[in-house]
Amino acid sequence: MATAYENSAEEAKRIQVEMLALIRPEKTSKGLIAIFAPEAEGLMDAFVKAQKDASDVSADIEKYLALTNGDPSTERLLSEKLRLQNGLNNVQHAAKNSIARAIKGGKAKSAIEAESQPEVQDALLKRERIESEFTPQLKEVEASFKKIATILKKY
Repeated sequence: MATAYENSAEEAKRIQVEMLALIRPEKTSKGLIAIFAPEAEGLMDAFVKAQKDASDVSADIEKYLALTNGDPSTERLLSEKLRLQNGLNNVQHAAKNSIARAIKGGKAKSAIEAESQPEVQDALLKRERIESEFTPQLKEVEASFKKIATILKKY
C-alpha cells in the first residue's frame, strides 16, 4: 500500500511539474497573467486521477491501521485471534475432562448425571462465561481480518 501511495503521489507531482512547464505569460491591460497552453487540458485529468488515487490509498492505509490498532503488521491481531481460540478450546476441553473424570470416578453413570456434580458445574459455568466473553471478541477479530483482506486485495 505504501508503494501504491508513493507511486500515485509521485505521478501527481510529475504531472504538476509538466503542467507548470505549460504556463505562458500573457500581457493584458492590467499586467501579466499566467495562461496554460492548450496541452495542459489533457494533463489535468491525469493529475486529478493521480491525486484521487493517492487519496484513496491513503484512506485504505488509515482503515488498515485502524483495524490493526496502529500496527503496520497483523501479528498482534493474529496473536489475539490465537489467544481467543486457545482460550475457547482449553475451556471446552476442561469441561469435557471434568465430565469424564466424574464418570470414571464413579460419581456419575452418564454425562447428564455428571453435569449435576459440583466440580462439573464449576467447569461448565466457567466454559459458559469464557465462551460468552471470547466468542464475540473472536468474531470481531475475524471480521477485522476479512476487512484487511479486502483492503489488501486491491494492492
